[in-house]
Amino acid sequence: MRMFLSNEAHSFFRKAFPMDPRTWPLGCKAGVALIVIYLAFTLSSWALFPTPYGPKDNWLSDLGNYEYNPDGALLYNLGCILTGAAGIIFVWGLRVWWTEERARTLAIKAAQALGLAACVFLICIGIFSEDFPPYHGIFSVAFFLTFGVFILVFIPSVFTHPLFMKPVGAFGLASLAIDISFGAVSGEPIMEWTTVFGFLALVGLLVLNILRMPQPSRD
Repeated sequence: MRMFLSNEAHSFFRKAFPMDPRTWPLGCKAGVALIVIYLAFTLSSWALFPTPYGPKDNWLSDLGNYEYNPDGALLYNLGCILTGAAGIIFVWGLRVWWTEERARTLAIKAAQALGLAACVFLICIGIFSEDFPPYHGIFSVAFFLTFGVFILVFIPSVFTHPLFMKPVGAFGLASLAIDISFGAVSGEPIMEWTTVFGFLALVGLLVLNILRMPQPSRD
């Protein structure tokens, strides 16, 4: 990897991610994979969208509509399915936060169950695109609801953990506030975009937090 980075960039990367990526926990690899997969498939689908497209006027799921995006819909929907599949592995990997404190661990397990459900709903969004009402709408609402509750349960349960990075928690709660605003206050497409990419950023921050934990705590 070093051949592709300047000395300064390589030094920054090694400080941020002190482990060799080949030795990362499987959950961390899945977290990075889901971000890369979603972005790659979304941008590829966007490139094939036949009319002007953007967050002001379009929902992300418009990319997966076979009528609106005949050449790129399959890419977006496949991206949702693969992202959800990687998300299942990532959420299971959050078990690194389990401790001997029974109440904390039970809360984390409950959050994981919600996160796993959200990933399944994301897979269903890819299977049942906008071309399949009302199923697409049902699974979309279910995804945003369960992932929002996942954040609501998970962040407080790990916030007092000595190895948890508090700024990650603050960002997670901000993402939750945006999710609530999207669902209860604003029905504009831009709020959906903000919510989804906020979720992706939170996954990335959780991966970073886990990688900076002492190795015995990660295993």
